[in-house]
Amino acid sequence: YYVSEADVGRYAVVQTIVVLIALFNGALNQTVAPLIARSYAAGDMVALRSLIQRHSRWVALSTFPVFVVIATFGDRLMMVFGTSFTVHWSVVALLALVQFLCALFSSAGFLLSMTGRHKAELYIMLIGLVFNVVLCLLLIPYWGLTGAVVATCFAIVGANILRAVQVYVMFRIVSVGRDALRPLLIGGVLAAVMLAVITLDTGTNSLIKVVLYAGTFSAAYAILVSRFGLVDEDRVLLSAVLKRVPFARWR
Repeated sequence: YYVSEADVGRYAVVQTIVVLIALFNGALNQTVAPLIARSYAAGDMVALRSLIQRHSRWVALSTFPVFVVIATFGDRLMMVFGTSFTVHWSVVALLALVQFLCALFSSAGFLLSMTGRHKAELYIMLIGLVFNVVLCLLLIPYWGLTGAVVATCFAIVGANILRAVQVYVMFRIVSVGRDALRPLLIGGVLAAVMLAVITLDTGTNSLIKVVLYAGTFSAAYAILVSRFGLVDEDRVLLSAVLKRVPFARWR
């Protein structure tokens, strides 16, 4: 009603791309949810706090580089689907931010749902839905596709803030611990450097150049995080995982 069918199609394609950010988190949540229920049933609040903050740290470690790559180059990746799917970079960047924040704070939603606070989670989702609809009605007539993205971004960020506040009030648990900030800080600095280099690069924005930038950023992130961004628990887990990788055993 407010935008063309072409804009609706572009929005759907962008959603398809940014959902890649949450792939690891989707797999991780299948394990985290029952562990939350078991820790709460046992009354072990220390284990519950550790589990929630460990989840946010692992999501930050694995998801942030994917978020940066998609937010930075998503508008160019859209060109793979054809020139008719061209969108402004802010559309992809904002929806990528929404997916990243949903992944980072998803354990807070599971904590409410798996501990008998599902009504609180329902009310938060309803508030987010109403807020989203109202903002869409206000912004889409003026900003079109960008208005829909801005409305979704504000609604989902607001809902996640409400979840984090609710979790702290009920359980005195901070959803994102300090250990999760280290990979975010490393990734943020690298992203700023990459954006500065891209700004100075006056050549053509070919797909090969996108792959080069994304690969360099990902490699630098992996090296720096493995050196400065991991805690002892992460190193033990990584060592155990590598032992199951065939080429790691052959070495």
